[in-house]
Amino acid sequence: MVNRFLIIAGNPEIGDTTEASFKAEAEIISFVDMQDCHDQTVRVFDLLHSAPVELRIHGSWHNPNNPLYIMLTDPYGNVVVDGYGTNH
Repeated sequence: MVNRFLIIAGNPEIGDTTEASFKAEAEIISFVDMQDCHDQTVRVFDLLHSAPVELRIHGSWHNPNNPLYIMLTDPYGNVVVDGYGTNH
């Protein structure tokens, strides 16, 4: 399992410290899925390129037909990681 994603999470607006961690592809969906349980801003960077690429997080949390679908895309809209969160 390669830790190819850099996660930066925190909420400096409320004095929260920012934390950085590395995650593998299998861990990233679970991490993003749980961000609604924390008052944190989450940024995800793909480290597989010559320079880090920030990914955009898309969730269908408000779609009753597919409420658990999560995907992360690159700046060009290509899906880098996708999967389903949990009903928690």
